This record gives sequence, C-alpha cells and structure tokens, in this order.
Amino acid sequence: MFLYDHFLSQIGAIEAFSKDHPEFRWTVAEQGKLKFLVCNDTRFCQISNDYVKCEFHVIYDELFEIPVMLLNYWYLEGKLMPLKEIWSTICSTEIARLYSDPYSVLTQMIKYEKKHRILTLENNQYSIKPKAFQEHPLFRTSWYCFHPCKTADFLNPVIERGKRSKNLVAVWLSVMSSVVGISLPLNFEEVIFKNTPAAVEN
Repeated sequence: MFLYDHFLSQIGAIEAFSKDHPEFRWTVAEQGKLKFLVCNDTRFCQISNDYVKCEFHVIYDELFEIPVMLLNYWYLEGKLMPLKEIWSTICSTEIARLYSDPYSVLTQMIKYEKKHRILTLENNQYSIKPKAFQEHPLFRTSWYCFHPCKTADFLNPVIERGKRSKNLVAVWLSVMSSVVGISLPLNFEEVIFKNTPAAVEN
C-alpha cells in the first residue's frame, strides 16, 4: 500500500504537529534500525475498582504495507489485562460494530520474526490466538493489536477515492483514536492534508 520510507515521513509529520499541541503527545522512537510512533500521554484509567496503565505504539507492517496499532494495559501491580477486560475500555460507540467480529479486529499481537528490517509472519500465516499472548516485534513483550487486514480494508477505499489525503497514517490514526479513546486536536486535519512524500506505491 505504501513503503516504509513513506511511513517514516508521515509519522515524522505527526510528531512535528504534536510539538505545537501539548495535549497530543506523539513522538517517533527508534529500536535498532526500526522507527515507530509512540503516544507519550500514558494514561491511567479506572476500570471497575482497578486502575490500569494504557500505552499505544504505531509500527509499520511490511507484509500489508500499513500502520498497525499496538496497545497494552497493565494493572498497577504489573499484571497484564486480559483481552475480555480490554473490551470494556473501547469507546462505547464502537462496541456494537466491533463486537460482531471481535477476535479478527482486536487480537493479541501476532508473532513476528524480524529479519533485515523486514517484519514477517511465522510460516507466512497469521495466527489469531486470543488466549495466548504474543510479542511486540521490537521489544519482545506481550501486546495487543488491531488486525492488519482490517486496516487494509479501511485504507483501500480512502486511496480509491483520490489522493487528496496526503498522510494516510494520520487518516488511519484519526479513526483508531476514536476507538481507543485518544483525543485529537480539532485542527488535526492539517496533518492529513499536509504534503509529504508520496503516500501510495503504485
């Protein structure tokens, strides 16, 4: 859909925008030779009688050539929150739509194998294991993700309708943020329509 270099330029534009908006704190981080987007506004929210820590990362999936959101929730004692309980954190307006097909939309992190900066899947197949934690491809710790094929399903119509949207990562993030409850500045559209190197690989 678009190349890693395009992903880098687009997350760089998001980082530059966030510097002028303290309430929207996203920065580009680096692990080895890979760069990814991190939400620095780590949140502590109350679920039932417990407080949990929420973190969000955006990485590049080379198989689908799209961004993927990784998210994780910890109880204060360090225990990871089960997938079933994470559903209670999803924005209420999204619950009905997502719940019809939950494990193909929000799943535990698919296990990747990193090789020469290329992220590949084991045996070239996705394995959805809702009861078994999978690894963050960079940190090798357990995270959840939104399934990459659903991201492709969303972005394809955006591309087909024209190239007015200059930053596909920003378009995608504006949708994902509403699902997980991350607030966006009202003028975030400035990033979406700001010129960056070509977003789409024909």
